[in-house]
This record gives sequence, structure tokens and C-alpha cells, in this order.
Amino acid sequence: MAILLLGSQGICGGWSVNMGYHNPHTSTIGVNFMHVWDPYVVEAGLGYIRLSSSSDDISGINLGGGVNGKYLFRSGLFRPYLQAGFGMSSGVSGDGAGFGVSGFFLGGGLLVMDSSFYIYSSYNLSEGYGSGFLQFGVGFNL
Repeated sequence: MAILLLGSQGICGGWSVNMGYHNPHTSTIGVNFMHVWDPYVVEAGLGYIRLSSSSDDISGINLGGGVNGKYLFRSGLFRPYLQAGFGMSSGVSGDGAGFGVSGFFLGGGLLVMDSSFYIYSSYNLSEGYGSGFLQFGVGFNL
């Protein structure tokens, strides 16, 4: 069963997990799942979980994350890319539930990737960040 789920041809084949700074860009530190279909990449992550409370009871929860896509310009160890994405948030409280999409961004970066480990860095422009923001992180294949 583990070979089917975690093997290179199984459900997790082609997927990786990474920890990133400003990735998702709605957070300071986030955890992301990434899948590569050369030359395309899709990445989704969770950046924060916040509990809100009134007196002794938890009255709500807010989740924040994001989704982005990358286009890799070449294969090999050093892989420059162009990316676009957006931030998302969702919350539930005693007053109801909500979902939001915001913070569209566009940028470019460099992915240094071997067969099991990678690092990345990018610079992105977004209306909510003024002149732009930096993303970087490290990850490994599942």
C-alpha cells in the first residue's frame, strides 16, 4: 500500500512539500505542496491559522493561504521561471462563514532542483505590497 501511495508512479509521485517565506504570499512562513508537469508547476499552500476568541470560548477560525502557477523556462539543475498567483482566506465564526480571494501577484524567480531536494527564490509585484516582495524556501519530493 505504501509503495502505491508514495512511489514515483503513485498518488504522491511528482508532488513535493516546501516551507517558504512569503509563500503563500499572504503569510510570513507557509507550508506548500507543489506538483511539476514540465514545464508547468502548480503550488498551493497554507500560510496561517488564526483562532479568535471571546472570553474563554473559541468563537472562530481563520485560514489563509494561496495558489500559484509557474512556467519553467528550462530543465536541468537551474530553472528560471515566471509565476502568477493569488492569496485566499476563509473563516468561520458565530456570525457566519466567509471566503475571499485577493492579492494577485506576478513575478519571476529561480528554482534550483535536483532529483529529491530544491530551493527557490523569486521577486514578485502585487498591488498590496507597493514595490514588490521576495519569496524563498526549501523543499523535498514526497
